[in-house]
Amino acid sequence: MPIKELMIQLNYKCNLNCIHCSYGDIDSTAEAPVERAKAFLRQHPSAELIKLSGGEPTLAANFHTIAALGKATGAKLVCFSNGLGTTDPNVDAYWVSVYGNKEWHAHITRSDQYENAIAFIRHNNVEYLNSPIFSEQQIVSLIQLGDHLGIPLRITRLLPHGIPHETLSLSEQQQIVRKYSLNSEPNHVTCSLGFEPSKCNIKACLKPDGTEIACTAQIRGLKCPFWKT
Repeated sequence: MPIKELMIQLNYKCNLNCIHCSYGDIDSTAEAPVERAKAFLRQHPSAELIKLSGGEPTLAANFHTIAALGKATGAKLVCFSNGLGTTDPNVDAYWVSVYGNKEWHAHITRSDQYENAIAFIRHNNVEYLNSPIFSEQQIVSLIQLGDHLGIPLRITRLLPHGIPHETLSLSEQQQIVRKYSLNSEPNHVTCSLGFEPSKCNIKACLKPDGTEIACTAQIRGLKCPFWKT
């Protein structure tokens, strides 16, 4: 079956220290090689959507080069970001990680960068606000922010993750999804690491070390309940 969705994970490096980060103890100097990215894109010419991820992908030295390569394919190019990095004219849309109001964002990111993230959102083409589910109160805060900014939500990472006392079970998260209709347009819910469950067999991911995998859950040995091998 042709691959329709690609993710290029440019790096693991980030300028935040979020409580749910999966990559905090992985080599922060690793970056996806440009030549390997070129080959990856040529290998999957049927891709309709290309995602640049990290870490914080805009911090990668090869961000602009690989963004240009992705745009040249004719596919839609989106970039995950925390709103604290640079931008590139080749990116069609940004999906920004923000976690609700100032207090929730500070708690989850362990930073005081909320206003900078909001400024990024206001001044760039942001298609979605990204966030996992930490609690019902946090999600209500995020819904209010999305309504205020006029930007839909993209709820990610439905697998239990992060530090134990900050983690809800999958069933608890699904209850919140149903209660607030988070999987109804224009909002939607993805699988644990950012792909649509229905697309598990038509996607591919390039890691910063240049290897190709079917799902970024493999980096941590996670078994996603939606993952079809």
